[in-house]
Amino acid sequence: MMCHPSICGDPICTPTACWFAARSGATHTARTLRPRSTGSLFPHISASKMVVFYNDLNKVARDILSDDYNLKRTLKMKHTTPHGVTVTAKSEHSKGVNGALEAKFFHAKSGVSIDKAKLNPDGSMGLEASRRDVAKNVKLVAKVNDVLKGEVSMEHTVGKSSSRATLDVEGNWMRTSTCMAVGSSLLVGAQGDFIVGAPKDSALKSYSVGAATGGSRWGASLTCTNAMQTFNASGYYILQPNLVGSVMAVTTPEKSETSFEAGVRYQCNPKTTVRAKMNSNGLVQACAVNRCADKVAITVTAAAAKNDTTPKFGLLCALG
Repeated sequence: MMCHPSICGDPICTPTACWFAARSGATHTARTLRPRSTGSLFPHISASKMVVFYNDLNKVARDILSDDYNLKRTLKMKHTTPHGVTVTAKSEHSKGVNGALEAKFFHAKSGVSIDKAKLNPDGSMGLEASRRDVAKNVKLVAKVNDVLKGEVSMEHTVGKSSSRATLDVEGNWMRTSTCMAVGSSLLVGAQGDFIVGAPKDSALKSYSVGAATGGSRWGASLTCTNAMQTFNASGYYILQPNLVGSVMAVTTPEKSETSFEAGVRYQCNPKTTVRAKMNSNGLVQACAVNRCADKVAITVTAAAAKNDTTPKFGLLCALG
């Protein structure tokens, strides 16, 4: 999820980072956080307008540890037509060739956005559409496939708080979440999953609560799930303007189970970014992204496990 374009417009920025940066008197791009100056990217934007949803509490740390790590050989081509339709074709090679086709389009007159119309390699289709301002501060989102399975969500933002309600198209379950800012540097939220049916059959299936805090150079979050038995912690720290470290850990004290993942992202130059991470199982992964020409990006990925002497490699060529 990108932060609001009027704040910074950076495609790999996140609302959480934007919110903390503004609260602590800093501005940023996707790769740097620096003290506020006259050339601030959003000096006129109040931090209270940067609303964060519950699922985004750990998004900054999560994205650092998940982006670009793909071990498939992939060719991706993107083209935008004069009418504003963006078409993306993706071909993957792994024991065979698989292809997928995606398109997105915004219809200005109706306000409806086709965020993703996808044709999958197996021939199935999926559609994601949304419309802002169906009511004041309300956004409607629908995700369905060709057999009419999926979900419909309603998002509401007001002041420093956000809420989202998601209903299964078949009416079997519902998920609600809310998140709000408390003070100048704290976000708190909660989420609940419900079984939907006859009144006597309806019940709370699971729930979680969480909080996040941070400053211009760091952020941390903690969520509790599984009836408050499992704790998910995450954090990131910007060591240098072009170097950021991140860690995520999951622990269930009752079962003495703990797992973690830690990694770094380093921007060598404006065109090259290197990432590396390892997890508690001994899996080490690294990738390098090079924007070698206008609208051309090459990503090379490698992975090695402690019990496997043969490393695995992936390659992505993105055009457009």
